[in-house]
Amino acid sequence: MFEKIKEKILGNQDEINGVEILEASKIMNALGGRGNIDEIDSCVTRLRLKVESNEAVDDGELEKLGALGVIKPSEGIVQVVMGDKSASVANSLKELVENQPLEEAANFVIALGGSENIEEIDSCTTRLRLKVIKNDVVNDQELERLGALSVIKPSEGLVQVVLGDKSTEIAEQMKKILVQNPNFLTKILSKKVIDFVLDFAIINEVDFETHERLEN
Repeated sequence: MFEKIKEKILGNQDEINGVEILEASKIMNALGGRGNIDEIDSCVTRLRLKVESNEAVDDGELEKLGALGVIKPSEGIVQVVMGDKSASVANSLKELVENQPLEEAANFVIALGGSENIEEIDSCTTRLRLKVIKNDVVNDQELERLGALSVIKPSEGLVQVVLGDKSTEIAEQMKKILVQNPNFLTKILSKKVIDFVLDFAIINEVDFETHERLEN
């Protein structure tokens, strides 16, 4: 029932797993970024990759992200032992390679403190407008490295990221990633429900004040 309500209010979303996409984005960065990855494959327990440079692969960071081991049998060949989630990680990495805006959005989510720090996302012509839980976990330098022209924090819980004309596309991709986050989804659904009720009231000329008096 909840999924039907969510689909009715949010519309059809692309079938992506936001949690897996964020994890894969961190793994891609530890592998040296999209520019270092030539081929992605997997077997039962490991990722099998062809890379431009073995030195660009951060073994320690991969292990922090859950890798059970990193094997470099020869230059340009890297295997990352991930256990039974190797196939899903490989699929998410391929999706990021094929969809650069999705990859950019995932990196923005991470730089903004992760999915758990973001409550609302909106955009205007040139900037992202966000409500966050904590300003101090937002990484301004990383956002600027990702292409932000500036990061503005007008007050606690509010962050604006100036991105130029790609703001709307990044915001939409971020929403697709975050839609599985319960905190973020509740905020979206609440706003959509309120908008729906208000639109219904206007169309049907509902007088809430009169209705409340009659009930009392």
